[in-house]
Amino acid sequence: EKRNVNGIIHWQVPWGKHYPASFRTNHTVPKSKSHPIVPPYDSTLPIVTVRDPYTWMQSMCRQPYGARFDHAKDACPNIIPYPEDIEAHPRYAKKKYIPIFVKYDHQVSFHHESLPSMWNEWYQQYINTSYPALIVRMEDLVFHAETVVPQLCRCGGLKYSGNLKHTAEVQNKNRGIELNSTGSGLLRSIIRYGNITNRRSTYPS
Repeated sequence: EKRNVNGIIHWQVPWGKHYPASFRTNHTVPKSKSHPIVPPYDSTLPIVTVRDPYTWMQSMCRQPYGARFDHAKDACPNIIPYPEDIEAHPRYAKKKYIPIFVKYDHQVSFHHESLPSMWNEWYQQYINTSYPALIVRMEDLVFHAETVVPQLCRCGGLKYSGNLKHTAEVQNKNRGIELNSTGSGLLRSIIRYGNITNRRSTYPS
């Protein structure tokens, strides 16, 4: 979190950054050293970062978090069952898509028809909310942060300090956006997300 004269910016919403928007009123993340203050959900403005679904599915192959789906390392993302999938799991011969099981905690789990279905259904909840929420493209934060961040601050009623820095403290630990103080991580992210051919570079042909 970062303090501002007009309030506090938290690094995740009170109901948890990975949880669907439907958990806004029935789940609260526990306090921790990195999250010592849990604000009321009804006074929180969510800022949701949306990724290109193609590169998001690639990252899910590297780090699926609580999502579980059968896949071979050399044939992922696997939206539909590939021969490798059917050979390892014959039941997929009769399935149209590779199903996804997501376990958020020991009590909360979801099933999705496929990786694209998971992406669509998760973000659709924020699009259809009855409360205010901001949705910003991750790529815009990489390429146009100095333009986007001040606008986000204004929407949240905050004063932009004008001192924007990519630092190691905000580095994405799952090898998504890589930002560090030397700039080399940011350069890798620009190369990865700025090249349209990389969107499907790891997809099976």
